[in-house]
Amino acid sequence: MNKSPKTNMTSIRFLSLSKVEASDRCGLEPAPSIKDCEDIREALEGVATPESVDALRTGEHLVRASYRGGQMYLYPGVRFNRCDPCLRGGNGYTFWPSKGDKEQVQLRMNGETYNALVEFTS
Repeated sequence: MNKSPKTNMTSIRFLSLSKVEASDRCGLEPAPSIKDCEDIREALEGVATPESVDALRTGEHLVRASYRGGQMYLYPGVRFNRCDPCLRGGNGYTFWPSKGDKEQVQLRMNGETYNALVEFTS
């Protein structure tokens, strides 16, 4: 899991969000180890989950944890996978996005999947 201080300073905002069918999901997802899951759970402890995806449409949202830079966690039960990572400085998944970078992601929330365009704002 990415535990760098930069993780706690990275925020995103959603530029677009649209629900997708299960067949349109982007590839296989990484599977964190038990230790990684414990670290992610600890990073999200005490954080309130938004009641609906509509709450994500406005404002900035802090990236509270990351697994290998490809899976990012915002709130308990709310994470996204980078489907089209920026490629500067590596293979994209190990590269941490910079302020102003925009990427296509797939958001998971309440058992639903959404295609989203996000902008990394800090």
